Amino acid sequence: MDAPREESQDAGNRHVAVSLASLPGPPSLMDPLLAHNETPPRPARKRFPLLLSFSLFACLFAIILLLLRPRLPQPHSQERAAMQPLPPHLQIPAAMHPPEPHSQDRAAMQPLPLHVQVHAAMQPQPHVQIHATMQPGLRNNVAPVRFFAFGDWGRNGTFNQSLIAKQMGLIGAHMAPQFVVSLGDNFLELGLPDVNARQFSQSFTEIYTHRSLQIPWYAVLGNHDYYGNVLAQLHPALANRDPRWTCRRSMALSLPICAENDGQSVDHVDHFDSVGSKGQGVDPVDSVGSGGQSVDSGAQGGDHIDSGGQGVDCVDFVDLFLYDSMPLIPAYRHKAGRRVDWRGLNTGNWSRQEEAQLQELEGWLSNSQARWKVVGAHHPVFSYGKHGDQQEMVERIKPLLEKYGVDVYINGHDHNMQHIKKDDSPVHYFTVGGGSKAWRGDAPPVAPGLRFFFPGQGFSAMQVSRDSLTVSFYGVFGDLMYSTTLKK
Repeated sequence: MDAPREESQDAGNRHVAVSLASLPGPPSLMDPLLAHNETPPRPARKRFPLLLSFSLFACLFAIILLLLRPRLPQPHSQERAAMQPLPPHLQIPAAMHPPEPHSQDRAAMQPLPLHVQVHAAMQPQPHVQIHATMQPGLRNNVAPVRFFAFGDWGRNGTFNQSLIAKQMGLIGAHMAPQFVVSLGDNFLELGLPDVNARQFSQSFTEIYTHRSLQIPWYAVLGNHDYYGNVLAQLHPALANRDPRWTCRRSMALSLPICAENDGQSVDHVDHFDSVGSKGQGVDPVDSVGSGGQSVDSGAQGGDHIDSGGQGVDCVDFVDLFLYDSMPLIPAYRHKAGRRVDWRGLNTGNWSRQEEAQLQELEGWLSNSQARWKVVGAHHPVFSYGKHGDQQEMVERIKPLLEKYGVDVYINGHDHNMQHIKKDDSPVHYFTVGGGSKAWRGDAPPVAPGLRFFFPGQGFSAMQVSRDSLTVSFYGVFGDLMYSTTLKK
């Protein structure tokens, strides 16, 4: 078989040669080719320049990278990301989720309405009233009250303060709090030197920047605030720098838990009398521009709730009372190595000063008809942290809490997170002092009434509806560390 194949190929070659010879054309061109048995030379190939080849390769490589690259976020991705479901470690108790808003205006994503009258005892501007109008849009049957509470935070963003602020913003985007309660030690370690202090911006305005935290902040004083210019922190000039800020030695907030049936608006004013220290010779507080105005926290006529006939049922309330615990603790009056700014208080007669504060708090509590009552201050009543129980609070505050049916007491001072419920007391005590520096080596003890203890940073989120009050603790990474719900 091999031989015939070879013969066939040779025969084909001869046939090609004869065929080429028979083609018409100039003999001078064809004959030499036939004589040397050569084929006509092929034309030279055109080659791309090296630079062009490299460019094509680079373009192809870039296209591959574009195809493999993750999709970039769309504009306003930060705000959109906040609206996405939280990862598992950022879970929020079901009770804390805001109601689904009406599609017309998405009101639930805005700060909820706040109807508050703030009474300020022994301040340049006592009895400051904050009026708000309920905005339409919430179509649920019950509008719960939601707020954050924590203390011991102002460190220019250090010691994880910025991380806590970030997590507050993310949780707030889902929870939609109405306001924030600051439980003292707002500016560490030495308070504010004056109303123009850069630390106010560095520890507050420039730290709590998330959209969900652009809501009112109600602050009371801690011991470290007294180590600076206490009148500067109390002065309304700070509200000109950041309108969220309100700091008083004491205040009462009454917040309606409204059942709405038509979503119409309503004006509401608080309903508290103030029992204060009128005529007790309190020093004028004019060193930061208060115009030498004497302090007067005398009794005021009680305002009443006005539903305006708008079809909004605001029968149930949660009342929040914040007071200044520093003047009630004699140890700070002779604290070695510390300058304490007692201006604005009746330091000439500490007994009368203490009695005036206790009378004011008792007056608020006795007049309150709220379904839920919450009291807050910097110092604890009970604590299993470094500072331990505050004996003055145990002796003078605890009896008032129990007498008038207070449900929850919140405080800072110890830099940790605690929930204490003693068997012989109906009050739940929550320490939320983890706003920045913490981790003092406190070991979670096994102690009577201790239901939760965490020695690190965090903040609390509270939601109050007609039948329940939920307190949740979140950590520095936004993880839900603890949550408990009280029922009525």
